[in-house]
Formats: sequence, structure tokens, C-alpha cells
Amino acid sequence: MTRITLLIVLIFSFFSVPAKDKQLTISKERVELIITETTTEAQLKKFQKTLKEEANIDFSFKDIIYNSKKQISKITIEVDSNDGIKSIGILMISNIHNVGFIRNYQYKSGSSSEEPLIIGNIGEKEIKLN
Repeated sequence: MTRITLLIVLIFSFFSVPAKDKQLTISKERVELIITETTTEAQLKKFQKTLKEEANIDFSFKDIIYNSKKQISKITIEVDSNDGIKSIGILMISNIHNVGFIRNYQYKSGSSSEEPLIIGNIGEKEIKLN
């Protein structure tokens, strides 16, 4: 009986826990935000708050342009990591590229590795063929 109860609790807790947001990733080495056509203004405000609280990054957005499906097609973002690294960029939302920003804290001056802050195309999306 105890096993059945434990199994039911485990199954219920598995399905009731929301999936982790894959658009925003924060670690000591790197912060990454991906903005898609289905990202909402409410999500952007939530990202703004989370970035400030968890990474001390000021993130702002403006000039949002929506397509005929009321999805984001263009947005201007500004990122200030409050350590001397900041930038602004205009993002064109794409079905091919992930757009947003990456703040790389592992950056070493003179290195050929990734820049400390990238705004724009931050990688190819996985293209699914039917």
C-alpha cells in the first residue's frame, strides 16, 4: 500500500511541476536569452525581473513590431551587465536562427573564443523536417 501511495505521489508531482523555461539560462559562466516569435511581452517583463535578480543584468526592450499573426517580428533590446559590458541591438525574429543575447563571463581578452556580449543571432535553430 505504501509503495502505491508513493508511486501516485511521485507521478502526480512529476506532472504538476512546470517545465523549466528554455528561453532563459543563467549560470556563473554564461547568461543566454532567446526571444522567439511566440515570446510575449509578459514573458519579456518576467525575463527582465529574473535577469536583474539572479544575474544583476539590466535588460530592456522597446519598439516591438508584430506580424499579422500578432507574433513578434522585430524588437530592440538593451543589455547592461553592470560590469562595464553593455550593448543595444535590433533583433529580427527568424525561423532559422535563435536571436537574443549571450553574456559570456568566460571571455578572455585577445582570445579567439566567444565575445563577452553577443546580441543578435546566437545560433542555428534545429530544423525539423516532416
